[in-house]
Amino acid sequence: MRTSAVKSQIEQMSDEMQELMELAREEVEEVEEVKEEVKHRMNISDVLSVPEKAPSGFYLGMAAGSIVFSLILYGFKRKDDAIFVGHWAPTFLALGLFAKLLRKKK
Repeated sequence: MRTSAVKSQIEQMSDEMQELMELAREEVEEVEEVKEEVKHRMNISDVLSVPEKAPSGFYLGMAAGSIVFSLILYGFKRKDDAIFVGHWAPTFLALGLFAKLLRKKK
């Protein structure tokens, strides 16, 4: 009697495992479909076109703005924040150069 109950539980668990495996396969298929859709939507050229669309003065303005904001923070005795924000300026200038190089490439 006890053996048949154990066999019944094993069969039930086996059926449940098969159902779970089927659900997992379906989920994996959905993820693969979404992955392919994202891959088709987002090309590297789309990503690289963003910086070149901004005007050149934008990057210079952002760099100047970060320096001014840094000076304001320094004036309010927030030296660490001022240094952090001041380091943004070279990044904005580098992005501006990158955008300029992209424009010349086309």
